[in-house]
Order: sequence, then structure tokens, then C-alpha cells
Amino acid sequence: MNTFTAILIANTAEAFKKVLLEASDTENGKRRIRHELALSQRAFFWEGDNKIVITPHAIPKVLLQHNIKTLGFKNIINLAPKKVGVDLCKTIINDVTLWDTLIQTIKANPSITISPYAVTTDFVKLLHQLEEMNLEFRAPELPDSEFLWTIAYLDSKSGFRKHVSALPSVCIPQGFVCKNWGQALHMGQKFMEQKRSCVIKSNAGESGWGTLILKKELFKNLLDFESFVKTKFVEDKIWNQLPLVVEEFIDPLFSIAGGMPSAEAHVDSSGVKMAYTCGQDINDQGEFLGVSIGDEVLPKQLDKKIRSMAEEIGQSFFKLGYRGFFDVDFVLSKEGTPYAIESNTRRTGGTHAYDIKQWLTMKSKSVGRSHMLSYDSFIYGANVFSPTAILKKSAKVLYPMNGKSEGIVISFLNIDDPVLGYVVIGRNKKHAEALRADFLNLWPSDSSLGNMRKVR
Repeated sequence: MNTFTAILIANTAEAFKKVLLEASDTENGKRRIRHELALSQRAFFWEGDNKIVITPHAIPKVLLQHNIKTLGFKNIINLAPKKVGVDLCKTIINDVTLWDTLIQTIKANPSITISPYAVTTDFVKLLHQLEEMNLEFRAPELPDSEFLWTIAYLDSKSGFRKHVSALPSVCIPQGFVCKNWGQALHMGQKFMEQKRSCVIKSNAGESGWGTLILKKELFKNLLDFESFVKTKFVEDKIWNQLPLVVEEFIDPLFSIAGGMPSAEAHVDSSGVKMAYTCGQDINDQGEFLGVSIGDEVLPKQLDKKIRSMAEEIGQSFFKLGYRGFFDVDFVLSKEGTPYAIESNTRRTGGTHAYDIKQWLTMKSKSVGRSHMLSYDSFIYGANVFSPTAILKKSAKVLYPMNGKSEGIVISFLNIDDPVLGYVVIGRNKKHAEALRADFLNLWPSDSSLGNMRKVR
């Protein structure tokens, strides 16, 4: 058996199991589940080489082999349970063959790290079962048992707001935590009466799902506002995740970091370790699409300020007992002031892009100066293509283009829907955007425009 340093559990869908399953009786809900399962393939890029990556369903073999070869990995194995499910950790335990492979891998690699996308109740149960077998492993993302509550609390919209509002150097939008629909509607109307736009957030929303942006100019009067909001609340079960947060809408400065910069870090027993800052691509509905990473994303002073605020927040998380990955999302006002709006206590949609950059920088220092763009929801057409067909169609722009440290990396392929994810590696921002345009031009114009017109 090969020597491994990490077992990565890509429980992306499991992190949002409750809200996904509640919406699973609708077509939109089923689509979201398929998308979250596909996003799990991004775990392939975490943590460098010498690892086992467990995903809800196998990464398409052609894509797996292509990325292993082109990125220069030597020792990666992808495992998946026979049964595909939202709750990956529970599925792993119930899959006799996979569970035995996991046990044997740990026995053969004492002190191996077991790391998830997110620490969930099912992930904790999985670790406890392994501990009961006296297996030796590390779980650095797991807080002590008395602090497990910090994960959900700080990840929630209401918990983050309550916690961060006490920090002296961190700005947050004016807002309120509301216990039900009626209170949220009332506070939203108060903003409208003051001629101010607002945002209503579900407590357990993710990637923009459960974010309602309400711009004052869109409503004729308060009755029009009330009717619109009530309809939205009824249409989607995400609004059953109470409490709701109502905040002033900060009109973003789109020209810098897409108006939505973010910072990711890791908390361990020694404190906070900053990883990277990035810009975020967010569509008009507030849905997350991807990130941009590079020196051109943020002016130096603003980057320093965002890192400082994220570190202050991270230190407060550390003191509270939280351990593991987290990010802080900001909105940048027209005046250039960053407002902290939420945190995600897990890996994020930018982690794989950053880890690709870290891995390739070890092989070529020029990549460290590169500009990265990621996109997680590219609809490439009306019908699903085979992995072979997608790679063949994309061949001339795939990394490494012409033997250079630049090009497109396909990060995942949805096996049920015509959707894929990609990461662009360019020499600078202008070059990366040109490479993305070249990639999009390979696909039908209607699919390219349908996706990219949303990117700010």
C-alpha cells in the first residue's frame, strides 16, 4: 500500500444536508443537490500530493487521470461509496468495502490527517467510530467536544452578526436579527421607509441561496414590497431556516475585487494563520460563482486592512474555542470601506484555486505571481457531454498551454447536468481574462453569455 499523509472527505453536500433535503421535493432542490455533489470533486486539489480523496461519487476517470498528469501529482487515489448520498460520512460508514479500506489506510499510515470540507455531526460520528477502534490519526479541523457548537454558531448569519458586532475594528452593516417572517418583513419595511435598500438573509443560507437583495427603486410602495417579499418567502423552503437577518444593502464598488472581497484562514492550537485574500464573482441574485486571486485583485492598503480585520475576527474565533478553516466575506462600499457580512466555518469555494496555486508554485515560481480565476457554475450547453469530449473540445486552452505554466484546469464535471467548473491560470489579470474568453468561445454563444453576463 502506498504511503499517504491525508484522507480528504469531500462532504460538500453534507454540510448543507438539512436545507438541501428540505428542498429535495422540487426540481430546483434536486438540481442543487446534484450541483453540491459535483462540487465535491474540487477536493482533488486540496492539500497537495500523497492523499486519498473520498467523494460522494467517483471523479470521472478521464478527468482524474488528466489532472493527475498535467498538474504533476504522483500519489492520489479517489474513492467513492457504491451508494451516492448527500450524507457522505454516514454513507462511508455503511459501505463495508470503503470502510474497510479507510481502516486499513489509517493502520498503514499512523498519524495520517483526516480532513473534511466541513465538520458536520456525521463527520464527528465517523471520527468517533475510528477512535473506538484505537486507530491513530489526526483531525486538526475538529474543535474540542465542548466547543463543537462554535461551528454552526459562527457559520450562521445571526451568530456571526452577534459575535462580530462586539469587535472594535470590524465594520458590519446596520441590521437586525429577526425571529420570524413577520419581524423580517417589518424591519425591511423600515429600511424602505427610510429610502434605503436592504438584504434579507436566511440563517442557514449558503453561496447566495437564501439571500434576498431588495433595492428600494424596484418597489412602488410598501404594499408592493410586502407582496414581493412574502411571495419569495413562500416559494423557497430556505426561508424556513430561522432566524432571519435584515441588513442595510451596501452598494458595492464593483471595480475592486468585484465589490465582494474575502479572506480565508485556518485556526489551530497556536492561533490564526492567514491563507489568502480574493475577489468574488457574485451574480445579481447574490449567488456565488467563483473567485479571483492575485496581486491585482486588491490595492495593497485595502488588502492589508481586510487581512487585519479577518485576523481580528479569527482571533476572536480562536478564543471562543473554534478550530479549523474559515473565511470572512466582505462587501466594499462605494467609499472603499469593507463591511464584514458573514463567515463560513469550513473550506470554501476558493480553497481549491488557492491550493492549485500553492502546489504549482512549488514547481514553478512564476505561478506564484499568476492571476487565478475560478468559476463553479458554467453551463456549457443544453446537453451533457462526456468527460472525454469536454477535454478534447478544451484541449488547446488546457493547462499547461504550450508547455507553459498557464491555461485552464477543469475542476469538476457534473455527471447529470451540462455544468462544469474551471480555474484559469494567467500571467496577470488581463491574460487570465483573455484565457477565460478563449475557453468560453469554444462553447455555444448562448451558454457562454448566459453564464458570464452575470459576472461583475
